Amino acid sequence: PEGYPTPFMNSGDTYPNQDCNGWNELELSNLPGDREAMISSNNFEFNPGTVQCISYALIHSQGEEGQESAINTLKDHTDQVQNQFNACFDCLSPKADIQLIDHGNGNYQFYNHNNNGDLLWTINGEQTDALFPSIYVDEGQALKVSLDISNECGEDTQFLVLQDGALSVPLVETNNIIKLKVYKRQLEYFSSEPLDCELILLDISGRMIVRKAIFNSGSVDLTNLTRGIYLAQLRAKDGSLLKVEKFKL
Repeated sequence: PEGYPTPFMNSGDTYPNQDCNGWNELELSNLPGDREAMISSNNFEFNPGTVQCISYALIHSQGEEGQESAINTLKDHTDQVQNQFNACFDCLSPKADIQLIDHGNGNYQFYNHNNNGDLLWTINGEQTDALFPSIYVDEGQALKVSLDISNECGEDTQFLVLQDGALSVPLVETNNIIKLKVYKRQLEYFSSEPLDCELILLDISGRMIVRKAIFNSGSVDLTNLTRGIYLAQLRAKDGSLLKVEKFKL
């Protein structure tokens, strides 16, 4: 847009620090309808009788709370697609997406939106691997639910709290406050509250690669790391483990 190269079909406001306006469907007055695009690839040898498989991903995401949530959702979707490609599409990365059914009179039932892994529910302190666990709670009693889902491609966790008929995310759950994510060879860490802990990065043999104190959301450059499996840990000052994520480069 306006002389600036861009890898985006509709660049929008992806260049807030530059004096230019990006393209978007609204300002271009595009009418609703089908969209067509041409996708290219790098050059490769294609001899007679051979077969060449090429994989493409067109990823679109919509956020529920404005542009920032849309970008974070897009990054999550991009990571899921990349993990599936790395696994040769043998399996899909699991996603914890708790659905709640209110049967009335304090009776509740839960299920995960997509059961492509092993489930472990913790409902008010009781654990179960049922597909559709249920519980009765007295009037005014809080309902605390967590779901861990895992398969050979990865794992995911979600928390929720039901208090006085209103759903919320429990800020007291450290695993939900802090998020670790690898995106384009950057280890990103996010927190809804100020941090005062230590980030430790280990390779598959347990050798420490990075150790640094962190206080706010940020990232660590992984460009110089070789391909392999790594472990990222967040530890409190007393050494207790706050969060751990395994990832593959």
